Amino acid sequence: MAMTQGKLKELYTYNPETGEFVSRVDRGRVKIGDISGCANSNGYLQIMYKGAHYKLHRLVFLYMEGFMPDCDVDHINKNKKDNRWCNLRKATRQQNMANISAQANNSTGFKGVKKSATKGKYIAQICVSRNVRYLGTFDTPEEAHQCYISEARKSFKQFASA
Repeated sequence: MAMTQGKLKELYTYNPETGEFVSRVDRGRVKIGDISGCANSNGYLQIMYKGAHYKLHRLVFLYMEGFMPDCDVDHINKNKKDNRWCNLRKATRQQNMANISAQANNSTGFKGVKKSATKGKYIAQICVSRNVRYLGTFDTPEEAHQCYISEARKSFKQFASA
């Protein structure tokens, strides 16, 4: 049986200003008044109900609006544990992916920038609708990143991030 809004509100209270779910009932190790949720391997807070894991940022929509989104839920400030109502928004997969930081293995430290293997320069590129687009070659990573930022704002609007 999937989680419903009624069952969620029976088991937890949600504070939209703090983003916390607080237990309303004793359930094993969880006691009344405990802040609920533990981080999964990807860093998202989740709870377990009837053997299924539920990410808290998705449960916020169930609690506040009565439905589980059929799309991604984006953390505006990129903090996976910040489940305040004002920090969450529905997003397509592409929009959600646009609002991420540079990957840890990015040697330049700038999103959308890689070092050219042959020229000693920096290449700016962006992925839109699963298509990687070349934006140009630049002398510095900062110049390449500025080009990426400009294109990201055009392509992803309010979901663009550096």
